[in-house]
Amino acid sequence: MDGTRDVTEPGPGVLQRFNVRGISGAGKSTFSADLADRLGLAYIELDALYHGPNWSEPTIEEFRARVHAAMDAAAQGWVIDGSYDSKLGEIVVAAAETIIWLDAVQDDIPPALEADDSPDSQQC
Repeated sequence: MDGTRDVTEPGPGVLQRFNVRGISGAGKSTFSADLADRLGLAYIELDALYHGPNWSEPTIEEFRARVHAAMDAAAQGWVIDGSYDSKLGEIVVAAAETIIWLDAVQDDIPPALEADDSPDSQQC
């Protein structure tokens, strides 16, 4: 054997619960979906669990229940995109084995997102 292994097949001790964080426009969703696909893990997008029809917002209890249910349904592991710390507290961070912070280069941020100081832009 040459000592290599397929990175898509987890071995012993391979990390299986990731939380990808960063500012709006940093590429969290794209990176997270790709990572989950490459590792064969569930991709959990917090924005999709939070925003309902017509951008309606769930109660904190409803949102936490949705996140817990998604995490529980992904017993083999998951990649969670986003944070929502003000709503979720330590739920995601405490369960994650690895936290990845995407730090976008200022020139890479679309102009429409640069000046976005709305409260929603700070949650992701």
